[in-house]
Amino acid sequence: MKPDPFRFLFLLVSLLALVPVEAAASAVCEQLRARLTRTTQTIGTSAEARKYANAIAQQNFRIRKVRNDLRQYGCSRNSVVAYGSEQATVCREIENVLTGLEAEKRDLVFKRDEARALGGTRDDNRRRILASLEYNGCNDPQSMPDSADLDPAARMEADREAAAMQNEAFMSGLDSEPFLPLDQAEPLVGGNMRGGSLRTVCVRSCDGGFFPISSNVTALDFARDANTCSRMCPGIGTELFYHSIYSTEAGDMVSAATGRPYRELENAFGYRDRKVGEPTECGCNLSAYYEEMQRREQGATSQDGKNRSSITEINTRPAAAKPHISAVQEQPERPYDPASQKVRQVGPQFLANDGGKIDLTNPALEGAQPQQ
Repeated sequence: MKPDPFRFLFLLVSLLALVPVEAAASAVCEQLRARLTRTTQTIGTSAEARKYANAIAQQNFRIRKVRNDLRQYGCSRNSVVAYGSEQATVCREIENVLTGLEAEKRDLVFKRDEARALGGTRDDNRRRILASLEYNGCNDPQSMPDSADLDPAARMEADREAAAMQNEAFMSGLDSEPFLPLDQAEPLVGGNMRGGSLRTVCVRSCDGGFFPISSNVTALDFARDANTCSRMCPGIGTELFYHSIYSTEAGDMVSAATGRPYRELENAFGYRDRKVGEPTECGCNLSAYYEEMQRREQGATSQDGKNRSSITEINTRPAAAKPHISAVQEQPERPYDPASQKVRQVGPQFLANDGGKIDLTNPALEGAQPQQ
């Protein structure tokens, strides 16, 4: 069958058309991320707004305690409570308290939003940028930028943009939660030291528990740290948050994906409700993660350990073995007979005869002795 040239041309044009679309989408995402790093977020325009935000966090804490009481008394929807019994009366009282607390929370949220509306222009811009990122698919893992692929000039520009994300929201607040001293210990993931001004924190969605990931990072490292966060807590919902390295306020952490403050989460500070030693399914297996990382490092070191050594080993051939020489056998001595020797003697005999003995103790004459 003869190939159709028009069909081949159509496929070629289709493939070429996809390239500029993907490149344009990547450029749009980069522009939106750059605008997001230059846009600060105002968590509260005044002390009153921050006061309402902290009051909401405390109200969430009270609501969780009341809900725990409902579960302990068996007042959940799946339990059977006899009508008119003492337990039914207790459940009804607890439910009334819960209804009142939720109404107070709605009132606090309304007042906080009013305080934010006084200067919410920058927050509106931030929300629009976040919505544009979501609409253009910039939050997908394959579209997130990798800091290792950037040239030095683009990396320095990104660091300068991330450094502009300082604002008064990171420096204030009433309800504080201390972080681990990352400046005194090694970061969990080997955070870079390129001059970033942010710290990433892994937050569990089930109870609001959190722990630091990297320090001195920029927005370009969020995708890497989010992946690390999920690997540290397998099977549990996690979300990456960040805050300034100059702040220790847990409530002012901001979600790297949505820009939502930590204190607005439904389970913010929920881990405080759990008693010490109480078993829970909401936890992370950090020891297993560290063991896996150590195994990978040891495997990489054993594979290319020879290439990393600065000492070159020269293998020489061993010296050839010398041939074995047996010990020389001694020959037996032959008997000596002076009469049988056949050696001719030449010249006079200089040795004195037996008659010319010299007695040095009894000289023959006094004084000098004549030559004898």
